[in-house]
Amino acid sequence: MKTFVCHHTSDLKAPAQAIIELLKNYPVCLLYGEMGAGKTTLTVEICKILGIESPVSSPTFTIINEYSGNKSRLIHVDLYRIIGQTELFNTGLEEYLYNDDPCIIEWPEVALSMIPLPYLKVEIKATTQDTREIDIEIIDK
Repeated sequence: MKTFVCHHTSDLKAPAQAIIELLKNYPVCLLYGEMGAGKTTLTVEICKILGIESPVSSPTFTIINEYSGNKSRLIHVDLYRIIGQTELFNTGLEEYLYNDDPCIIEWPEVALSMIPLPYLKVEIKATTQDTREIDIEIIDK
């Protein structure tokens, strides 16, 4: 496990770059953290580094956003509002989990049974109002 301590949004470059490097071999990344911890903010930084210029926002209501840049594509999923397996199946998430595009999933708890191993687990913890601790771990069993 690798841990980053971020005191400002400008500190997100290092964990975002680490996640991008890992996404090459582990294309599914599960983001954990309380409401307002910075899950979407971290995803915005990842997109920025990947050269994705389109606006990046939380897919809370659209559930799945697809972003494309010059050389990169990223799938951004927010399962906060999904209740139960039937509703999850209706999102079409499974199609995104088994292609080559990196897929970042916020609030992944409802989908754990369908996530292919291995994957990245990223946990963001607010240690103070301005400080975040970001743990990155590879889950392979």
